[in-house]
Amino acid sequence: DALLGAAAAWPGRTGGTRGFRQARREVARTQPGRCRVGGVDPQVPVRAATSLAHWAQSAQVRHRHDLRDVRAFATLRVGTRVSRSRHRRMTDLLARAQTGGALSEIEHQAWADALALVDPARGGLTPAAATRDRIMAERVMAALDGSGSLVLLAHNGHASKTGHASGSVDSTGGHLARALGPRYWAAATIVGTGSF
Repeated sequence: DALLGAAAAWPGRTGGTRGFRQARREVARTQPGRCRVGGVDPQVPVRAATSLAHWAQSAQVRHRHDLRDVRAFATLRVGTRVSRSRHRRMTDLLARAQTGGALSEIEHQAWADALALVDPARGGLTPAAATRDRIMAERVMAALDGSGSLVLLAHNGHASKTGHASGSVDSTGGHLARALGPRYWAAATIVGTGSF
């Protein structure tokens, strides 16, 4: 709860989401092994950012470009503009960190995903958003074993079977609906007034 409460994305901090997590913990307490939580959104790899920063300090990264690029990792978001030259340097920095044993395999994958979202060759927010939804769908499918069930908490646009951003982006739900057929069931809530 503390980890998710400190995350950059506001949905994890709402009372409803925190209450739902508490309910899941209760299920896990009374039915051991039946409930687990996994992160699937590649947008803000917070834990991997910490590992990368520790590696930069321990490796005594001093070159001004490297220092700027380490800081740039912490600001990556979908749609962030990154020049081709910086993208190449960040990719190289990530490879060096992996070679130096700074990152676990999952942390390295988190950063690779984050860099894919800002790849200047793709150009613009819409391709990045489509990449993000494809990655999330792949993570969900990897987490879903054949015998179990999975609850995916996502913005309506991501959970939708028909895409989002006025239909221009293939949604996570669209990928899942094609893969799972009627096993994928989407439910949405809409809040017209009030605050989060």
